[in-house]
This record gives sequence, structure tokens and C-alpha cells, in this order.
Amino acid sequence: MTCLWKASSGAAQSGPRCWLWRVTPSRADLDRLELWWRRLVSGVRRAWESVAIRSSVKPVVVGDGLEALANERLTTQLRQDIAAALGIPETLLSASAANYATSLSDRLNFYETTIVPQAQLISEALNEQLFGPLGLHFAFLPEQLEVYQEAEVRKARQIVALVGRPILTVNEGRALLGYAPLDAAVFAALEVDDAA
Repeated sequence: MTCLWKASSGAAQSGPRCWLWRVTPSRADLDRLELWWRRLVSGVRRAWESVAIRSSVKPVVVGDGLEALANERLTTQLRQDIAAALGIPETLLSASAANYATSLSDRLNFYETTIVPQAQLISEALNEQLFGPLGLHFAFLPEQLEVYQEAEVRKARQIVALVGRPILTVNEGRALLGYAPLDAAVFAALEVDDAA
């Protein structure tokens, strides 16, 4: 019997490989088997030395493949650990983790507790080391992110529901979005278009 040990190379199962020879092979067959094996595992020197032994050959796989190493619970736990270490709520990683409202609040919380503080640290370092000496200033504008705009719209809708009328004028809304205010003539034209 010939047993060869093969570590995982990603291409095949790892573990020993054994061949049982049914008939006594010729020296040429043994040499071909050794040559084939050396070519198969030639990536690592000396770790894959093999010798063929005269005996009848029958391939026998010993050990399990990579699919036997799959562990769903372990994978889930590792994903949770990595997310916790990076400050990412689990609801952002899986679509079925929470309902829509929880997902939105978790996303906003993720930005407030992880993204924005990191962005501020980055902008401080950039200003101190790069832009400051040039007389420039770099700043992230997190309030212009879509997640914050959505949160503000939700708040405004809740206030409108309580008060019964809008809380911002058109120009105040445009200013929040970074647009220039509209002239009175434009307002008049818009009102005429709305009436039609």
C-alpha cells in the first residue's frame, strides 16, 4: 500500500491519499506514479517526498474535504464579532435581521457613532498635516449625507402631522439642500404653474 499525505492547496481535499495495488506494478509504473505525484505537489519542496511501493493499487481517500469544515454557527459568530469590532450593526449585514424602521435607525446610529467620528479624525489629520500648511481647510459635511437628509425629512413629517402645516418655507428647504433661494418672481411663476 502507498500512502501520500497532501495538505490543502485549495484545489483538492487535504489529507493522506492511499493507493492499493491489485497487481504488482512494474518499475516504470512506479516511476510514473512518483513523477505524477511530484508534479502534482511540486509547489513546496521536500514537504511532499513520496515513494511508491510494489503492491496492488486501489485509490482510497482518507479524511474529509473542505465542505466538512463548513460550520454555519462559527461563520455567523465570526461575522458578528467582526461587525462588532468595526462598529457595524448586524442589521446592516443581513437583510432579514430587522424591520425597516429598525434598519433605518441602526444605519443612522452607525453613521453617528462610527462613520462621522472617523471622518472627523481623518479631516483633523488632513488639515493638520496637509491642508493647514497650505492655508486650506478640509471638512466632511455629514449633514448632507442621504441618511441624515432622510432623518430630517422624517422629523419634518412628524412635526407637520402634529402642527398641521409645513415648518419650513421653500427657501429654507432649498438652503438646507444647498440650493440658492428663489426670487419672488419665480415663486409667482411656480404658483401659476401649480394652479394650472
